[in-house]
Amino acid sequence: MATFITTGTDVSSENKTAKGGVKTLYLADEQSIDSATVTGGVVSAIAMLNSETFVEFKFEEFTAELRESHERENGVSTWSQEIEIFTPSLSAANREAIMGIASAKGVVAVVELYSGETYFVGWDDIINLQASLMLSSDDSTSGKALKDQNGETIVLKNNLSAEKMYTTSVVMESPLV
Repeated sequence: MATFITTGTDVSSENKTAKGGVKTLYLADEQSIDSATVTGGVVSAIAMLNSETFVEFKFEEFTAELRESHERENGVSTWSQEIEIFTPSLSAANREAIMGIASAKGVVAVVELYSGETYFVGWDDIINLQASLMLSSDDSTSGKALKDQNGETIVLKNNLSAEKMYTTSVVMESPLV
């Protein structure tokens, strides 16, 4: 019988300090991705089609989160990822950017965390773009009181990824904008 558990987790003194939260988020239309170079579960390059680029999607500081969940059904493991962000200000420009995400067939993301880790989300080495993110929800608020913040909370989610998202130090063949 094969042994699958060969290593355990580690809690060293350097990772006891909480460093949660998304620092930077870049999005691209899934149709802009030509390929990703994946070796041993690590993405080292993302090739874009034509002159397409990733676009930085800004949000209120400490309001973005990357979540991942696992499900096992009929002996098959699947992972899904969600990115939730709060964009302040109910502006026409922000609304147009969110409508662009909603209109896209799917999006992929490069997510940089405050911990220094970077993830490429919405791509799977086996099923490729069938793991792209879609706009799952968009909730806007004007606030009630004058001091309340207005803005929109959006959630991007993929419903199927055959493997866990990839930890990366991505070398982009196309620049991030």
